[in-house]
Amino acid sequence: MAQINKKNIFLHSLSSFDTNEEVNIILSPELYWVRVFNLPLESSKQVLNVIPSLFEEFIDIANKIFYVKKLSKNRYIAFAYDESTLISTIQNAGLSFENINKIYFSQIEFLDVINSMDTPYIKIDDCLFSLVDDVLVKIPKNIKISRFNNIDIQAVKLSKDSISINATSKYINNKTAIFFSIILATLSFFFLIKTFVHYHIVEEYETKTSQIKNTGNSSLSSLQLKSIIKRYDRTFLEQVKIRGLFEYVLDIKKYFMVQIISISYENKTLQLRLSNNSSDKGLGNKIQKFIDKKYDKSTIKSYEKYFLVEIKL
Repeated sequence: MAQINKKNIFLHSLSSFDTNEEVNIILSPELYWVRVFNLPLESSKQVLNVIPSLFEEFIDIANKIFYVKKLSKNRYIAFAYDESTLISTIQNAGLSFENINKIYFSQIEFLDVINSMDTPYIKIDDCLFSLVDDVLVKIPKNIKISRFNNIDIQAVKLSKDSISINATSKYINNKTAIFFSIILATLSFFFLIKTFVHYHIVEEYETKTSQIKNTGNSSLSSLQLKSIIKRYDRTFLEQVKIRGLFEYVLDIKKYFMVQIISISYENKTLQLRLSNNSSDKGLGNKIQKFIDKKYDKSTIKSYEKYFLVEIKL
């Protein structure tokens, strides 16, 4: 909900304000990057670990901060922004950091408003915007749109998805920023693999097996003990197979220079979409032969812009 006694303002690269009121800022899409992902992960926190590596194919992730919102099961929207850019834009707009309550993304705040209108085009502060594949984008001024709706920024009911910025970060030594940038840059699909294999299961397996073998007061029979140990054995082996499968998928990306668009794993079946931007018409068959070397239960379907691959364990 919009904050009482707090003014909503829309911030873009040419904004200018003359106010001493406390404000909520809604960011123009030109001030951040946004992507929608289908990922077989359970929470936004897990997705946040892999998002930098998924963004680095499109932008330089150095000095970027990321935010993730869960849309539905396995579907997430992710944002990347440069805090120093936001600070400069706020300062150039004549705003005081002391008067800023919260900061929001227009992608989230305007979505319901646009969907309720009879045209996909909206106008705010002489800037036109539209939804393109569910992503809010700014329309260049040289493109003339005759039919659009004006947004009443004060009537927008704000969500709980807000961010804050450190106004002093612009003046802090860059060592900290460089340190975290290196960490983000080295993140890869290793985190995605680690998430799927649930490494803690291996640790649990070893701990419980040791406890079962060493217990002196247990009333369990030998057959019961063996049954429990075998159950953990099976769980461990299954996770090892899943890990091997995902490592093999990463080899596909590396050997054939394709991008992984989306990936999911359910009911012992891995499904992924691979980009199909190559001029090699036989690329699909080559990928299929590569998969068949290790997994005989697999299919690959070719579409205009991607390959749909399914591999069963």
